[in-house]
Amino acid sequence: MLRRANLQDLREFLKTGCEVVEYDTRPYQEREKRAVEKVRAVLRDKIHDPGECEEASNAVMEYAGDVENIYMELGLRCGFILAAQMLGGTHENIV
Repeated sequence: MLRRANLQDLREFLKTGCEVVEYDTRPYQEREKRAVEKVRAVLRDKIHDPGECEEASNAVMEYAGDVENIYMELGLRCGFILAAQMLGGTHENIV
């Protein structure tokens, strides 16, 4: 069972109820850097004015930061609930 324990599996199950199709073995920083590069490349391709492209890029990054904060908070809450259940408590007191 411990060999099957994987954060990506747990994340995907909690988010979608499904299993991971393909594991991403890259470090977190590399995964984030690639995602940002992909968004900026699309924006540069679609928005030819450098000022407008920068403004759109900043808005996307602000959105991503807000979503990151939300998911971090939800992840912490899930962690607390799981910890309480592991220790024999109940999650009703935590939610």
